Amino acid sequence: MLFASTNDDETVVYDLGEANDPDLAMKMLSEPEVINMRKEAGVDLESQEVLSTISKHKIW
Repeated sequence: MLFASTNDDETVVYDLGEANDPDLAMKMLSEPEVINMRKEAGVDLESQEVLSTISKHKIW
């Protein structure tokens, strides 16, 4: 992960990462060990969404 932030009311968390091959990144995220580590960290996997383009940003 390179960066993480939330929306204005802090109900959504965004993290920014970079991958040369999105298919390999998604394959890694579907590995049982990675799924378990993310669940233990509190990630709601049902709400996960992969975005290929960032269209809005805010710098404080």
